[in-house]
Amino acid sequence: MNNRNTPKLAVNPAGKYEIRWTENRVTKRISCNTTNKSEAEKALARHLLKAAEEAPRDTSVVTMLSTYQTEHVDEKVVDKTRQEDCIKVLTSGLGKYDVASLTPDVMKKYRDDRKAGRVNGREVQDGTLRRELNCLVAAINHAVTYKRLDAKDAPTIILPDAPPPKDRWLTEEQLNHFIKSA
Repeated sequence: MNNRNTPKLAVNPAGKYEIRWTENRVTKRISCNTTNKSEAEKALARHLLKAAEEAPRDTSVVTMLSTYQTEHVDEKVVDKTRQEDCIKVLTSGLGKYDVASLTPDVMKKYRDDRKAGRVNGREVQDGTLRRELNCLVAAINHAVTYKRLDAKDAPTIILPDAPPPKDRWLTEEQLNHFIKSA
């Protein structure tokens, strides 16, 4: 909603407050039936709440991921690149779906396609797929937290098993550096 479409308070010629906004180039008005600014502000708040409740919710995967990136990744995540890469891949593979359409069958096909390299042309292992799907889960949870998606409508995303931890071997130089710094 741009600035012109956002409902605002204004005083009409009779001195009473009214709520005004623009829809399809037509100015809309609702009288607050008061000259008291405080009462008018309460009426505006009720109007905005009612409009928010009645507005259709966009529960597409693209919207969930985009909103998550804007409101969380860009604001709070230290390693943004890793999450942004996950979001790009998820958008290309699942972007055509609504969150409610992420059935176990759809997700199995996505996991199979992603592992085979049919999503972005690169085969991946379970660890990468798990990280990417965790990003999707986080985006869905973010939408639930901010009441953009009902928790009952959130799909269950089955993650691949975590790969075993990798053994790390130090070179002799690294070991000596580690011992000296201790």
